[in-house]
Amino acid sequence: MKEKTFSHWIEAGIVLSLAVCIFSGIAAYAQLSHYARADDAYHALQEKSKSHSIPRHGPERTPEADTSPQTERSEKDFAELRKESREIVGWLACEGTVIDYPLMHTDNNDFYLKHLYNGEENSSGSLFLDYRNTGAFTDRNTVIYGHNMKNGTMFKTLVSYKSQEYYDEHPTFTLYTPDGDYLVELLSGTVEDGTYEFVRFDFDSDEALLEYVDELQSRSTFRPGVQAEPGDRLVSLCTCSYEWQNARYMVVGRLVAAS
Repeated sequence: MKEKTFSHWIEAGIVLSLAVCIFSGIAAYAQLSHYARADDAYHALQEKSKSHSIPRHGPERTPEADTSPQTERSEKDFAELRKESREIVGWLACEGTVIDYPLMHTDNNDFYLKHLYNGEENSSGSLFLDYRNTGAFTDRNTVIYGHNMKNGTMFKTLVSYKSQEYYDEHPTFTLYTPDGDYLVELLSGTVEDGTYEFVRFDFDSDEALLEYVDELQSRSTFRPGVQAEPGDRLVSLCTCSYEWQNARYMVVGRLVAAS
């Protein structure tokens, strides 16, 4: 009798183990499927963006002959991009990295945590501006959020700026906007406590902004090759970090109009 009971326990354990394996496999497949759908969606938009990009001074155009307002403003065709979503307000890219994504803006900081640019629900989410920003990159500090994804996408590579060598290889981003394109010259990278408000949006004066940047640079994980100047507009890129619960990593740069 005891042997029969013991046999039943073994069988139950095997069944439970198989159930756990099956459930884990289904969960892993679902996650990989989410990753794949997000990658496909963003790659499609990247290709569409490239195919509609209009060089400001391409080989077959001259500044005198080309009077297209879009051509004069941006390398990206935002009229075409906004056919995909009216909430695309810019595009952020960093050469030599996976960061090459549209920037979204809406009236909250929740929706694009779990939705792609096309509104599809997906754990990869989107890169998006803080709802308190104008969306026109005219603020003294525009804050952009993105996930630190396990598959290496979105803002995963942002935490690589904890290394001086990585900064030296990637000291700038490119920001495309409907009103003009910019280099984002990086000024600092800091680990912050996401339990509290760790970014500033408004500054009473240039001096206040410069003091803010100085404080960030005193804690920066890399030494920048440029400094903030009076009149600068900042862009702050934020993602999760894992030094402690709610840790965040923030990279701050200054906007410089692209030539």
